Amino acid sequence: MSSILIWLALFLPSINSFQTDTRFFRRIQHVVVSLTGSIDASIGDDVDASTDPASRFHMDMKRVLESRKSAFGDSSNPSSTSKLSPMDRRNRPALLSQDVDGANRVTSMLRHMVNIGVANEETYQIVLEALCRRGRLRWIDGDSSVVCAADVVNRLIGELWERQEGNISTHTCNLALQSYAACSTPRGDRRYAEKAQSLLYAMENEGINPSIESFSHVVNAWAWQQGNLEDGECAKMAESNLERLIEISPDDETKLQGYDWVLEAWSKSQEDNAPVHADRILNAMKLIKKKNKTLVSTLPDIQSYTNAILAWTKSNSTAKAHELLYEYIDNFESGDIPADQGPEVFTFSKILI
Repeated sequence: MSSILIWLALFLPSINSFQTDTRFFRRIQHVVVSLTGSIDASIGDDVDASTDPASRFHMDMKRVLESRKSAFGDSSNPSSTSKLSPMDRRNRPALLSQDVDGANRVTSMLRHMVNIGVANEETYQIVLEALCRRGRLRWIDGDSSVVCAADVVNRLIGELWERQEGNISTHTCNLALQSYAACSTPRGDRRYAEKAQSLLYAMENEGINPSIESFSHVVNAWAWQQGNLEDGECAKMAESNLERLIEISPDDETKLQGYDWVLEAWSKSQEDNAPVHADRILNAMKLIKKKNKTLVSTLPDIQSYTNAILAWTKSNSTAKAHELLYEYIDNFESGDIPADQGPEVFTFSKILI
Protein backbone atom coordinates (compact mmCIF):
# COMPACT_ATOMS: atom_id res chain seq x y z
CA MET A 1 0.00 0.00 0.00
CA SER A 2 2.84 2.37 0.81
CA SER A 3 4.13 2.01 -2.79
CA ILE A 4 0.78 3.25 -4.09
CA LEU A 5 0.77 6.20 -1.71
CA ILE A 6 4.29 7.17 -2.77
CA TRP A 7 3.24 7.07 -6.41
CA LEU A 8 0.25 9.28 -5.63
CA ALA A 9 2.31 11.76 -3.63
CA LEU A 10 4.86 12.15 -6.40
CA PHE A 11 2.68 12.11 -9.47
CA LEU A 12 -0.78 13.43 -8.60
CA PRO A 13 0.42 17.07 -8.54
CA SER A 14 1.24 16.76 -12.23
CA ILE A 15 -2.39 15.96 -13.04
CA ASN A 16 -4.35 19.12 -13.86
CA SER A 17 -7.34 18.28 -11.69
CA PHE A 18 -5.17 18.27 -8.56
CA GLN A 19 -2.61 20.96 -9.33
CA THR A 20 -4.46 23.63 -7.36
CA ASP A 21 -5.37 21.43 -4.41
CA THR A 22 -2.14 21.74 -2.42
CA ARG A 23 -3.89 20.70 0.79
CA PHE A 24 -4.78 17.35 -0.80
CA PHE A 25 -1.14 16.77 -1.78
CA ARG A 26 0.13 17.76 1.68
CA ARG A 27 -2.24 15.31 3.39
CA ILE A 28 -1.15 12.42 1.15
CA GLN A 29 2.51 13.34 1.63
CA HIS A 30 2.02 13.36 5.41
CA VAL A 31 0.51 9.86 5.27
CA VAL A 32 3.36 8.62 3.07
CA VAL A 33 6.01 9.92 5.43
CA SER A 34 4.28 8.49 8.48
CA LEU A 35 4.03 5.06 6.84
CA THR A 36 7.54 4.82 5.39
CA GLY A 37 9.57 6.74 7.98
CA SER A 38 12.99 6.37 6.36
CA ILE A 39 11.85 7.83 3.07
CA ASP A 40 11.32 11.32 4.45
CA ALA A 41 14.81 12.39 3.32
CA SER A 42 13.78 11.92 -0.29
CA ILE A 43 10.34 13.57 -0.17
CA GLY A 44 10.09 17.13 1.05
CA ASP A 45 8.28 20.39 0.49
CA ASP A 46 10.41 21.10 -2.58
CA VAL A 47 9.62 17.77 -4.27
CA ASP A 48 9.72 17.95 -8.07
CA ALA A 49 6.62 16.25 -9.42
CA SER A 50 8.34 15.58 -12.77
CA THR A 51 11.06 13.47 -11.13
CA ASP A 52 10.50 9.74 -10.71
CA PRO A 53 11.04 8.30 -7.21
CA ALA A 54 14.05 6.19 -8.24
CA SER A 55 15.92 9.29 -9.42
CA ARG A 56 15.34 11.05 -6.13
CA PHE A 57 16.75 8.08 -4.23
CA HIS A 58 19.69 7.88 -6.63
CA MET A 59 20.55 11.50 -5.89
CA ASP A 60 20.57 10.72 -2.17
CA MET A 61 22.71 7.61 -2.69
CA LYS A 62 25.26 9.56 -4.71
CA ARG A 63 25.38 12.29 -2.08
CA VAL A 64 26.18 9.70 0.57
CA LEU A 65 29.01 8.26 -1.50
CA GLU A 66 30.34 11.67 -2.51
CA SER A 67 30.51 12.81 1.12
CA ARG A 68 32.71 9.81 1.97
CA LYS A 69 34.74 9.47 -1.21
CA SER A 70 38.05 10.15 0.54
CA ALA A 71 37.69 7.14 2.88
CA PHE A 72 40.40 5.13 1.15
CA GLY A 73 42.48 7.99 -0.19
CA ASP A 74 43.84 7.39 -3.69
CA SER A 75 44.05 3.58 -3.78
CA SER A 76 45.75 3.74 -7.18
CA ASN A 77 48.58 5.78 -5.71
CA PRO A 78 51.22 3.70 -3.89
CA SER A 79 52.23 6.73 -1.84
CA SER A 80 48.69 7.27 -0.55
CA THR A 81 48.59 7.87 3.20
CA SER A 82 45.33 5.98 3.62
CA LYS A 83 45.58 3.14 6.15
CA LEU A 84 43.12 1.11 4.08
CA SER A 85 44.37 -0.31 0.79
CA PRO A 86 41.48 -1.85 -1.16
CA MET A 87 43.73 -3.54 -3.73
CA ASP A 88 46.76 -4.47 -1.61
CA ARG A 89 47.52 -8.12 -2.45
CA ARG A 90 50.74 -8.29 -0.47
CA ASN A 91 48.95 -8.44 2.88
CA ARG A 92 45.81 -10.00 4.27
CA PRO A 93 42.90 -7.68 3.39
CA ALA A 94 41.90 -5.31 6.18
CA LEU A 95 38.65 -5.74 8.12
CA LEU A 96 36.45 -2.65 8.09
CA SER A 97 34.95 -1.76 11.45
CA GLN A 98 32.69 1.02 10.16
CA ASP A 99 30.85 2.02 7.01
CA VAL A 100 33.58 4.52 6.18
CA ASP A 101 32.72 4.84 2.50
CA GLY A 102 28.91 4.61 2.62
CA ALA A 103 28.68 1.31 0.72
CA ASN A 104 26.64 -0.32 3.48
CA ARG A 105 24.36 2.70 3.63
CA VAL A 106 23.54 2.68 -0.08
CA THR A 107 23.04 -1.09 0.05
CA SER A 108 20.40 -0.52 2.74
CA MET A 109 18.81 2.15 0.55
CA LEU A 110 18.69 -0.37 -2.29
CA ARG A 111 16.88 -2.84 -0.05
CA HIS A 112 14.31 -0.17 0.84
CA MET A 113 13.79 0.73 -2.80
CA VAL A 114 13.27 -2.93 -3.68
CA ASN A 115 10.72 -3.25 -0.89
CA ILE A 116 8.66 -0.30 -2.10
CA GLY A 117 9.00 -1.30 -5.75
CA VAL A 118 11.03 1.59 -7.19
CA ALA A 119 14.49 0.01 -7.65
CA ASN A 120 15.84 -0.34 -11.18
CA GLU A 121 19.12 -1.35 -12.81
CA GLU A 122 20.73 2.02 -12.12
CA THR A 123 20.01 1.54 -8.42
CA TYR A 124 21.99 -1.69 -8.48
CA GLN A 125 24.78 -0.07 -10.51
CA ILE A 126 25.30 2.63 -7.88
CA VAL A 127 25.64 -0.02 -5.16
CA LEU A 128 27.86 -2.27 -7.28
CA GLU A 129 30.22 0.63 -8.02
CA ALA A 130 30.43 1.45 -4.31
CA LEU A 131 31.24 -2.17 -3.47
CA CYS A 132 33.85 -2.38 -6.24
CA ARG A 133 35.72 0.52 -4.66
CA ARG A 134 36.17 -1.63 -1.55
CA GLY A 135 38.37 -3.97 -3.56
CA ARG A 136 39.64 -6.77 -1.34
CA LEU A 137 38.60 -5.24 1.99
CA ARG A 138 36.36 -7.30 4.27
CA TRP A 139 33.67 -6.48 6.84
CA ILE A 140 31.15 -8.13 9.17
CA ASP A 141 27.83 -8.86 7.49
CA GLY A 142 24.45 -8.83 9.21
CA ASP A 143 24.68 -12.50 10.16
CA SER A 144 28.09 -11.95 11.80
CA SER A 145 29.98 -13.61 8.95
CA VAL A 146 33.01 -11.97 7.35
CA VAL A 147 32.36 -10.98 3.73
CA CYS A 148 34.08 -9.12 0.93
CA ALA A 149 32.64 -7.16 -1.98
CA ALA A 150 32.39 -10.21 -4.23
CA ASP A 151 30.13 -12.00 -1.72
CA VAL A 152 27.63 -9.16 -1.65
CA VAL A 153 27.94 -8.46 -5.37
CA ASN A 154 27.29 -12.13 -6.14
CA ARG A 155 23.94 -11.94 -4.35
CA LEU A 156 23.00 -8.62 -5.94
CA ILE A 157 23.82 -9.60 -9.53
CA GLY A 158 21.83 -12.82 -9.09
CA GLU A 159 18.89 -10.88 -7.71
CA LEU A 160 18.96 -8.33 -10.52
CA TRP A 161 19.38 -11.05 -13.14
CA GLU A 162 16.24 -12.78 -11.85
CA ARG A 163 14.25 -9.55 -11.57
CA GLN A 164 15.03 -8.55 -15.16
CA GLU A 165 15.23 -12.07 -16.59
CA GLY A 166 18.78 -11.60 -17.82
CA ASN A 167 18.01 -8.32 -19.56
CA ILE A 168 20.82 -6.23 -18.06
CA SER A 169 23.67 -4.21 -19.51
CA THR A 170 27.27 -5.16 -20.17
CA HIS A 171 28.33 -2.38 -17.81
CA THR A 172 26.38 -3.87 -14.91
CA CYS A 173 27.88 -7.30 -15.57
CA ASN A 174 31.36 -5.79 -15.76
CA LEU A 175 30.96 -4.32 -12.29
CA ALA A 176 30.27 -7.81 -10.94
CA LEU A 177 33.21 -9.24 -12.89
CA GLN A 178 35.47 -6.50 -11.54
CA SER A 179 34.55 -7.44 -8.00
CA TYR A 180 35.17 -11.15 -8.62
CA ALA A 181 38.60 -10.33 -10.03
CA ALA A 182 39.52 -8.04 -7.13
CA CYS A 183 38.58 -10.61 -4.49
CA SER A 184 39.85 -13.70 -6.29
CA THR A 185 42.26 -15.79 -4.23
CA PRO A 186 43.49 -19.40 -4.04
CA ARG A 187 42.57 -19.47 -0.34
CA GLY A 188 39.18 -20.70 0.82
CA ASP A 189 36.43 -22.19 -1.29
CA ARG A 190 34.53 -19.17 -2.61
CA ARG A 191 35.92 -19.72 -6.13
CA TYR A 192 35.33 -16.24 -7.51
CA ALA A 193 37.02 -17.10 -10.82
CA GLU A 194 34.39 -19.79 -11.46
CA LYS A 195 31.68 -17.25 -10.64
CA ALA A 196 33.24 -14.80 -13.10
CA GLN A 197 33.42 -17.46 -15.82
CA SER A 198 29.80 -18.49 -15.20
CA LEU A 199 28.64 -14.89 -15.50
CA LEU A 200 30.59 -14.48 -18.73
CA TYR A 201 28.90 -17.59 -20.18
CA ALA A 202 25.49 -16.36 -18.99
CA MET A 203 26.06 -13.00 -20.68
CA GLU A 204 26.79 -14.69 -23.99
CA ASN A 205 23.81 -17.02 -23.66
CA GLU A 206 21.49 -14.06 -23.06
CA GLY A 207 22.93 -12.01 -25.93
CA ILE A 208 24.77 -9.56 -23.65
CA ASN A 209 27.94 -8.83 -25.59
CA PRO A 210 31.06 -9.09 -23.39
CA SER A 211 33.48 -6.20 -23.82
CA ILE A 212 37.26 -6.09 -23.65
CA GLU A 213 36.82 -5.15 -19.99
CA SER A 214 34.67 -8.24 -19.40
CA PHE A 215 37.36 -10.64 -20.62
CA SER A 216 40.09 -8.70 -18.82
CA HIS A 217 38.34 -9.16 -15.48
CA VAL A 218 37.85 -12.89 -16.09
CA VAL A 219 41.53 -13.33 -17.03
CA ASN A 220 42.52 -11.45 -13.88
CA ALA A 221 40.21 -13.53 -11.69
CA TRP A 222 41.64 -16.85 -12.94
CA ALA A 223 45.22 -15.62 -12.66
CA TRP A 224 44.79 -14.56 -9.04
CA GLN A 225 43.05 -17.81 -8.12
CA GLN A 226 46.07 -19.86 -9.23
CA GLY A 227 47.58 -21.36 -6.10
CA ASN A 228 51.30 -21.62 -5.51
CA LEU A 229 52.79 -25.07 -6.21
CA GLU A 230 49.42 -26.34 -7.46
CA ASP A 231 48.40 -27.67 -10.87
CA GLY A 232 47.98 -25.11 -13.62
CA GLU A 233 44.23 -25.32 -14.21
CA CYS A 234 43.64 -21.70 -13.25
CA ALA A 235 46.58 -20.56 -15.39
CA LYS A 236 45.12 -22.50 -18.35
CA MET A 237 41.70 -20.90 -17.86
CA ALA A 238 43.31 -17.46 -17.62
CA GLU A 239 45.18 -18.04 -20.87
CA SER A 240 42.09 -19.44 -22.61
CA ASN A 241 40.16 -16.27 -21.79
CA LEU A 242 43.16 -14.16 -22.80
CA GLU A 243 43.06 -15.76 -26.25
CA ARG A 244 39.44 -14.69 -26.61
CA LEU A 245 40.34 -11.22 -25.39
CA ILE A 246 43.09 -10.91 -27.99
CA GLU A 247 40.62 -11.92 -30.71
CA ILE A 248 38.51 -8.82 -30.04
CA SER A 249 41.25 -6.46 -28.87
CA PRO A 250 44.13 -5.35 -31.09
CA ASP A 251 45.22 -2.95 -28.34
CA ASP A 252 48.80 -3.67 -27.25
CA GLU A 253 48.35 -2.11 -23.81
CA THR A 254 45.49 -4.50 -23.08
CA LYS A 255 47.48 -7.47 -24.39
CA LEU A 256 50.49 -6.65 -22.22
CA GLN A 257 48.38 -6.46 -19.07
CA GLY A 258 46.64 -9.73 -19.91
CA TYR A 259 49.93 -11.47 -20.65
CA ASP A 260 51.36 -10.24 -17.37
CA TRP A 261 48.46 -11.71 -15.36
CA VAL A 262 48.82 -15.07 -17.10
CA LEU A 263 52.59 -15.01 -16.65
CA GLU A 264 52.15 -14.62 -12.90
CA ALA A 265 49.69 -17.51 -12.87
CA TRP A 266 52.16 -19.81 -14.62
CA SER A 267 54.94 -18.73 -12.24
CA LYS A 268 52.94 -20.26 -9.36
CA SER A 269 52.13 -23.56 -11.05
CA GLN A 270 54.10 -26.72 -10.30
CA GLU A 271 53.37 -28.27 -13.70
CA ASP A 272 56.43 -29.45 -15.60
CA ASN A 273 55.70 -27.27 -18.61
CA ALA A 274 54.94 -24.11 -16.57
CA PRO A 275 58.39 -22.56 -17.30
CA VAL A 276 57.88 -23.09 -21.04
CA HIS A 277 54.53 -21.31 -20.88
CA ALA A 278 56.03 -18.50 -18.81
CA ASP A 279 58.94 -18.07 -21.21
CA ARG A 280 56.61 -18.04 -24.23
CA ILE A 281 54.44 -15.34 -22.68
CA LEU A 282 57.42 -13.19 -21.64
CA ASN A 283 58.79 -13.39 -25.20
CA ALA A 284 55.40 -12.31 -26.57
CA MET A 285 55.45 -9.31 -24.23
CA LYS A 286 58.98 -8.37 -25.27
CA LEU A 287 58.00 -8.61 -28.95
CA ILE A 288 55.04 -6.28 -28.45
CA LYS A 289 57.25 -3.79 -26.64
CA LYS A 290 59.89 -3.98 -29.38
CA LYS A 291 57.40 -3.36 -32.20
CA ASN A 292 55.46 -0.58 -30.50
CA LYS A 293 57.71 2.16 -29.13
CA THR A 294 54.78 4.44 -28.26
CA LEU A 295 53.38 2.27 -25.48
CA VAL A 296 52.75 3.88 -22.10
CA SER A 297 52.93 0.54 -20.31
CA THR A 298 56.24 -0.35 -18.65
CA LEU A 299 55.52 -4.08 -19.03
CA PRO A 300 57.34 -6.37 -19.01
CA ASP A 301 58.77 -4.99 -15.78
CA ILE A 302 60.88 -6.40 -12.97
CA GLN A 303 57.88 -8.31 -11.61
CA SER A 304 57.30 -9.90 -15.02
CA TYR A 305 60.90 -11.08 -15.20
CA THR A 306 60.78 -12.21 -11.57
CA ASN A 307 57.72 -14.35 -12.33
CA ALA A 308 59.46 -15.95 -15.32
CA ILE A 309 62.55 -16.56 -13.19
CA LEU A 310 60.41 -18.15 -10.46
CA ALA A 311 58.90 -20.52 -13.00
CA TRP A 312 62.37 -21.69 -14.08
CA THR A 313 63.78 -21.99 -10.55
CA LYS A 314 60.86 -24.20 -9.54
CA SER A 315 61.90 -26.61 -12.29
CA ASN A 316 65.54 -26.38 -11.16
CA SER A 317 66.54 -24.68 -14.44
CA THR A 318 68.88 -22.19 -12.81
CA ALA A 319 70.82 -21.55 -16.03
CA LYS A 320 67.74 -20.15 -17.75
CA ALA A 321 66.86 -18.17 -14.62
CA HIS A 322 70.35 -16.61 -14.60
CA GLU A 323 70.00 -15.78 -18.29
CA LEU A 324 66.74 -13.88 -17.71
CA LEU A 325 68.18 -11.99 -14.74
CA TYR A 326 71.27 -10.89 -16.68
CA GLU A 327 69.07 -9.86 -19.60
CA TYR A 328 67.03 -7.64 -17.31
CA ILE A 329 70.15 -6.13 -15.72
CA ASP A 330 71.58 -5.34 -19.18
CA ASN A 331 68.33 -3.64 -20.22
CA PHE A 332 68.27 -1.69 -16.97
CA GLU A 333 71.86 -0.48 -17.32
CA SER A 334 71.33 0.51 -20.95
CA GLY A 335 68.41 2.75 -19.95
CA ASP A 336 65.74 0.68 -21.71
CA ILE A 337 64.09 0.18 -18.31
CA PRO A 338 63.05 3.06 -15.99
CA ALA A 339 65.41 3.87 -13.12
CA ASP A 340 62.81 2.89 -10.52
CA GLN A 341 62.49 -0.61 -12.03
CA GLY A 342 65.84 -2.01 -10.94
CA PRO A 343 66.28 -5.71 -10.09
CA GLU A 344 65.01 -6.66 -6.64
CA VAL A 345 66.89 -8.54 -3.93
CA PHE A 346 64.07 -11.10 -3.97
CA THR A 347 64.88 -11.96 -7.59
CA PHE A 348 68.54 -12.61 -6.78
CA SER A 349 67.64 -14.64 -3.71
CA LYS A 350 65.42 -17.03 -5.68
CA ILE A 351 68.31 -17.84 -8.02
CA LEU A 352 70.85 -18.25 -5.22
CA ILE A 353 68.69 -20.62 -3.19
